[in-house]
Amino acid sequence: MNNSSHETDSTRSESDTLLDEIGAGAILMARMMNGRYGLGSSSTDLALPHYLLLRTLRDVGSMRASDVAESCGMKNSAVSMALQTLEERGFVSREHDASDRRVVHVTLSDKGLARLDEAEQERREAMRRYTATLPPEDLRVLARVMTTLIETMVTESG
Repeated sequence: MNNSSHETDSTRSESDTLLDEIGAGAILMARMMNGRYGLGSSSTDLALPHYLLLRTLRDVGSMRASDVAESCGMKNSAVSMALQTLEERGFVSREHDASDRRVVHVTLSDKGLARLDEAEQERREAMRRYTATLPPEDLRVLARVMTTLIETMVTESG
């Protein structure tokens, strides 16, 4: 393919190549974590957005639905739909604020906490399999780099 509008390996810098590999790898890992690979075979009933919502509620506690959306980096409409599903399954409860009916408070239920614990155990076991060939030092570096990247992304997104 000889198209001057496409970069070739010889015109791309090593940095660009690495950034492209990291970006593509992150997307692929996210897809795999959301699919049959990441949360374990029995947790196909718990999609990644649901997992993130439950985890946020566990870590932060009861909060307004709009704050859940902001914390998870999701749109209010997507969070509303996800919360409806989670509520129907008994994983969360939603209550309108007594002083302002427009405000909805969301709380993680005991059933939701149990399901989250199960999903985290499944995810942990999957990650254990995926990282079995990595030495402990590589795991420490990977965790540190991912944490730094996430913190930077959160800071930049406002």
